[in-house]
Amino acid sequence: MRILALLLAFPLAVALAQRPAAALRVAIPAPAACVAGDPTGILIHFLDIGQGDAALIRAPDGRHLMIDAGPDRGTALRWLRTLGVDSLALIIGSHNHLDHIGGFPAILQAIPVRNAMENGMVTTTRIYRDFIYALERRGTTLLEATPRTLRIGGLELEVLPPWRQAKEQNDASIGVVVRHGAFRALFTGDAELEALAHWTGAKVIPRVQVVKVGHHGSRNATTSALVRATQPALAVISVGAGNTYKHPHPEALARWQAPDRSILRTDQAGTIAVRGCADGSFHLSTQRGSAP
Repeated sequence: MRILALLLAFPLAVALAQRPAAALRVAIPAPAACVAGDPTGILIHFLDIGQGDAALIRAPDGRHLMIDAGPDRGTALRWLRTLGVDSLALIIGSHNHLDHIGGFPAILQAIPVRNAMENGMVTTTRIYRDFIYALERRGTTLLEATPRTLRIGGLELEVLPPWRQAKEQNDASIGVVVRHGAFRALFTGDAELEALAHWTGAKVIPRVQVVKVGHHGSRNATTSALVRATQPALAVISVGAGNTYKHPHPEALARWQAPDRSILRTDQAGTIAVRGCADGSFHLSTQRGSAP
């Protein structure tokens, strides 16, 4: 594996900490079903993961994939076990910062993961080394983050590749448009102003129903052009309560605010579950205090 070869100069990280699965304190209510002929739709859980990002997606055929996995080694895995997930068809690390890939090594150690994607910007951090070594040990196929459409069990993932001129991890984030029929959801990782300008200038970001707001609501990860392009009905912010970064920033919140738009935050709403339907509609539920 190309990336693994670049890391061989570094010592193997300590063994991954293992923590037992814990039951949810409160069950997450399921969003309403879609119309007849598409009863399951796609189900996206924006996980209550603290100061980080983690989204679990269930395709219409029951397969699961994950975009980011939060900041620590145990919480995301416990979420998967609690939600009955015993394998993943795909994991995507939007970029190689701890608060996005921190949970992947433990997941890779515990359950089969068929395919993975990361942004290709090598870093010497311990968590990145753990992530790459875990991919190698599991035998997971590593996909390049090139312009492509991946089809998994009735949904499509359009990959928005990292901005080639990025000099740091945030602006090298992978973007993903998740589609099921007329329903669309957008994930931008922690992409900041220049990367967002590249995507919006290239007109690769469509109108969507749901946006996962970039960089936990940082002021430099939302632009007016992005809001105009997406026009979502729901903006989701994955953020930890009382975080030292003071996310989300009032300026970012103001840009997303609109009379016909809801803004939900994991620090206030807990886990946010969205069922996207092929006709473009969606249903949601939230549950505070449900972190495992």
